[in-house]
Amino acid sequence: MLRKLAFGHITFLIITSLLLLGINSCGSGQGQLEGQIASQPETTDISLAESTQSTPLFNIGGIDGLDRQVNYTDADRLIPGSDFATALPNSRVVASGTSAEFAPEFAPDLDPSLLNPAYCVYVFNLGDYDQEIQLVFGVSDPPATEEDLYFGIANYATGRWEWRQSDGSRTLSLTEYTNYISPAGHIFFTVAMTGIETGNVDFVRIGTGFPPSGSLLADVTIGPYPLTVNFTANFVDTDGYFAEYQWDFDNNGVIDETTTEPTLEHVFEVPGTYITRVHAVDNDGMEGTNFRTINVTGVLPPNPPENVQASDGTYGGIVHISWDDPSSGINPKGYEIFRADTENGSYTSIGAVSFAFKSFDDDTVSDQTVYWYYVRSLHDTAGNSVPSDSDDGFMGILNPPTDLICGQGLLPDKISISWTHPVDGATPEGYDIFRSQTEGGLKVFVAGVDFVNFYQDDSVPDGKTYYYYIQSRRTNFSNSDFSEPATGFVSQLQTPTNVAASDDASPTIVTVTWTHSGGSQVPAGYNIYKANAVDGSYIKVGTVGYEETWDDVAATDGAEYFYKVSAYKAGWDESALSDPDGGYVGLSAPQSLNASDDEIFQVTVTWLPPTIGPDPDDYEIFRADTIDGTYVSIGTTVDTVYVDSAVNGNQGYFYYAVSRKTGYVNSPASNIDEGYAAD
Repeated sequence: MLRKLAFGHITFLIITSLLLLGINSCGSGQGQLEGQIASQPETTDISLAESTQSTPLFNIGGIDGLDRQVNYTDADRLIPGSDFATALPNSRVVASGTSAEFAPEFAPDLDPSLLNPAYCVYVFNLGDYDQEIQLVFGVSDPPATEEDLYFGIANYATGRWEWRQSDGSRTLSLTEYTNYISPAGHIFFTVAMTGIETGNVDFVRIGTGFPPSGSLLADVTIGPYPLTVNFTANFVDTDGYFAEYQWDFDNNGVIDETTTEPTLEHVFEVPGTYITRVHAVDNDGMEGTNFRTINVTGVLPPNPPENVQASDGTYGGIVHISWDDPSSGINPKGYEIFRADTENGSYTSIGAVSFAFKSFDDDTVSDQTVYWYYVRSLHDTAGNSVPSDSDDGFMGILNPPTDLICGQGLLPDKISISWTHPVDGATPEGYDIFRSQTEGGLKVFVAGVDFVNFYQDDSVPDGKTYYYYIQSRRTNFSNSDFSEPATGFVSQLQTPTNVAASDDASPTIVTVTWTHSGGSQVPAGYNIYKANAVDGSYIKVGTVGYEETWDDVAATDGAEYFYKVSAYKAGWDESALSDPDGGYVGLSAPQSLNASDDEIFQVTVTWLPPTIGPDPDDYEIFRADTIDGTYVSIGTTVDTVYVDSAVNGNQGYFYYAVSRKTGYVNSPASNIDEGYAAD
């Protein structure tokens, strides 16, 4: 009911105002019009809601003076928001710039008599307009509630206003248009706002939109390069807002930049005449365009030289830089050469030449160092060019020989060395040969040779392995890097053969024997190594002179030991170790001892005789109450079984046995096993 009351008041005020213009009302009183409010879709092609009561037709005679009585122009389709025909007498709608500012009021106590809506009426003078009506109006800062926004059109056939309550729509479409145009060519359109929210109507339009119009401004239009220009797209859009600005700086049809602001700064880097065009595009996609001519003065500096190349080791002691003249632009007056240690490093000028020269020799370089170069063109009035492309180069260098091979004990008193000449870089005049006792160690000069690839070192003082290195040598060049090393040695000490260790030959020693080493080098003596297992860690346990036997007096526990033998000689590397052989002395322990479980009043202990060493005369059995307790001898036997009857039932005992033989120490203990008797 509140909306009905509010709208009835609006209708009453609109009709009253129309009467002031000389228009009879489309009805009379609040009750006649309150049923005409209806929410509608955004656009429609049908007639609006019909009246619930009959109303007299409009008497439009009173506004004949507003008729232009001429055919309308396209501009007559657009009315600025501020150009309304009438509004409330208490100025609830006022012109504000080109907009109409609405300021409705709504009483807090909901008293309809205190309702102060805001409305205004727009009159289109369209003369012979004969197209379907599509009314569009623009609202900025609309009411927070769309229900407080209404719009209507006068229907001359029914003599009534046809109203719409806004649902967000700002468009009214009517395919049947003849009932809405007065005989004098008027169309009456009204906008109303209720509630307490202010709002603005910016324009009212019939039909399609209007493109933006305006000009392109520039703060400077002529000047030397690089020229900075601040552009302003000075456009207006009478029925919308701007969506974007498209900039074409050289008018070639390609958009170079797009902005949402009408201002833009651009720098013209190259002299020339530029036609810069802007396209101002509004929210309807309609476009206005304009251009401005910019003259950029000046002469471009010369282009940089082309095909800059720095020599890669072609010349000894220098880097040769060459280039071609630029293929376009003005001719340079000269060239300046720059150098850096890395491609992206800091370049420093190292010299300049006149235009007649197309090369430069850099003699301030170090060998084995790569430098980077660029060249720029020089001109006394137009300025200098940007740098050319860069190229790296280095002075001619000597590479070391490759494929170094040294003799591996082929000769008893010299080492043969061979190599391959380097295939890249300058050709050596000769080579220097060095020797070291360790890889990467101190290198001692051995000899210098001509351009050959073979040498024999007869200055080796001993039979050690040496590491050899070779450098290439040439006049006006530093020696090359060292070659990769190769090892060599004179004939080496040979390994003794037929190593044998005695098996049970003595109760106190193991005798190790071998055959003398062969080869051209006679050993000074031999080293003996021993281990607990054939593949165990061998420890040096003895040294003898030029002999073929050695006694191990420390092997008295009956275990088997393994022996290897090597040859030695002062100044020579020790020979490789021989193949191993095992030997043993003394007694070995009994094997696989087992104590019985659950025999009545006794524990039977059994074992196997030792598998190596002398055969025992007998065995001694030991017992303890715990596995790591004190073991006490409980008897001996020549057999491999012993019955222990001095036991308590259901008590565990732990047993081991040792082998015994006259003249030998007892063997190590056998394994320990637990046994117990039953009651």
